[in-house]
Amino acid sequence: MKKSILMSSLLLVGNDNVQKSYLDQVNQKFVDEANILFNGKMRDLRSYSSYTANRVSYKIASKDFNIDVFFEDKRKALDKIGWKYYLKYNQSYIFCDSKRQMEIIKPRVLVGNKDLVEGSNAMQLNNDWHIIFYKPNNTTSYKCYNYKE
Repeated sequence: MKKSILMSSLLLVGNDNVQKSYLDQVNQKFVDEANILFNGKMRDLRSYSSYTANRVSYKIASKDFNIDVFFEDKRKALDKIGWKYYLKYNQSYIFCDSKRQMEIIKPRVLVGNKDLVEGSNAMQLNNDWHIIFYKPNNTTSYKCYNYKE
């Protein structure tokens, strides 16, 4: 019995799809917004908080997301939440909400580039869309720093 409980516990700890038990308020807001914008298709939640920034990242399988459909279907939701499309940077689509940044990075498999490219705050992935929510605390090295509504 103890052995099966231990194995179950280890499986739960190793599963990246399990919700994290602790997120600060900034990152929890990012998680809530992601659920609205990406219809639960995200996986592999990663969350970081530090003196310089808050960051939440996800992956979405290349076959499960289309940026053109996203722009069309989520226009109202983006406006309601406060996100505005700002620019395309390398293979990233960057959205700003004041000084907060959301970055959607196209997977290499769809672009066909040989080398992975950098976005503003994260790298391109081979087979997945990379979704990054970012709020700087004490830095200016991000694209939305220059954003003006």
